[in-house]
Amino acid sequence: MKFALVKQKGYNDLYSCPPATSDMKLPLQSKFRTGPAALFIRHDTDFYITNDTSPFDSLLGVDHNEEAAQLNSEYAINSEDVDWSMYDCVITTDIAVKPETVKKYPDVLWAYYLTDPSRMPEIVGYDKPIDGYDIHLNLNISTKPSNGCHFEINFPYLLHYFGCFRDIGVSIRRSNIFTSYYTSHHDRQYLLDQGISKDLKGFVHRKGDGDIMNVIVNLSKSKYFIKYGPRGVWGNATIEAIACGCLAFSQRLGNGASDLVGENCLTDDYDELIYKVKHFEENDKLYEEQLEIQRYALDEFCYHTPMETLTRKILEKQNG
Repeated sequence: MKFALVKQKGYNDLYSCPPATSDMKLPLQSKFRTGPAALFIRHDTDFYITNDTSPFDSLLGVDHNEEAAQLNSEYAINSEDVDWSMYDCVITTDIAVKPETVKKYPDVLWAYYLTDPSRMPEIVGYDKPIDGYDIHLNLNISTKPSNGCHFEINFPYLLHYFGCFRDIGVSIRRSNIFTSYYTSHHDRQYLLDQGISKDLKGFVHRKGDGDIMNVIVNLSKSKYFIKYGPRGVWGNATIEAIACGCLAFSQRLGNGASDLVGENCLTDDYDELIYKVKHFEENDKLYEEQLEIQRYALDEFCYHTPMETLTRKILEKQNG
C-alpha cells in the first residue's frame, strides 16, 4: 500500500522538504518530534507540505506560526495540484488538505490527526469525522479499545517499533540516564545526588527543540529514560525512548504512555523511582526482562495494532 503524510506550512513540527519526499531517514530531520517514523522506514510513504487553510486553523495554532510558515513555504504546494489517487491512504495533521480537494478522491482513505484533540468538539463534534474525511487518528497509546466511534482508531502520533532508528543506522549503546524535557533542573539534580549507580556515566536532558538526530543518538546511548514532572503529556518522548532501547520510567499519573511503561516502572515519588532504578541496576536479569516487556508493548500498540487497524479500514473502503 502507498501512503502520504501531509502537514500545513504553518505547522512547526515534523519535516521540511520538497513535495513527495520519500526517505527512510526523513524522521531524523524533524524540528521537534520524529513523527510516524515507521511509515517511512517500513512502508511506501511520501511527505507533503500544503498551503491549504481551514476555518479552524486559529483553534489548532497553525495560522500564526510565522517562523514555521517561512521555513516551510519553499516547499509548500496547493493540495489541488497533487494527484492523490496514487495513494491508498492520505494522513494529514489537522486539516492539511481542504475538504473540497478530499471529496474529489472518494476511493482514497482520508485520515487525520488533530494535534490538539481537545478542540474536536469545536471543530466537528464527537459523532462524525471532519467533512470529507474518513478516519480520526486519536493519538492514543493504549491497550484499551478506542471509544467505539466507527471513524476513530487508536493511532499514536509517533508510530514506532523497537529498533526503528537502528534500522536507519543509529546504534544502541547504554550508559546514561536521559531525562525528559519536562523534568526540572531541581529534580534532575536530586536524582544525580542519589548516586544511583557508579556504572552510569551521567544524565542527558532533552531540550524543547533542536537537533532531533542528537536526541535520538543520546537516547540510544542511554540505559534509562525518566519522565518526571508536573505536566501531563501524551507520552511521545517515552515512545522514542523505548524505540531507542531505553528502559522507561514515569510517574504513575500524567503520562499517556503509562501502558507501555508498565507497573514495575511507574512511580509515585522520587524515593520510589530511585529505589526501582537501583533495583534494576542490581538485577541484570530483571532489567532485561522489563526491557522485553516494554518493547513488546511498544511494538504491539505503537506499530502492529494501529497499522493493522488502519490497513483494515483501507481495505473496507476499497472493497465497498
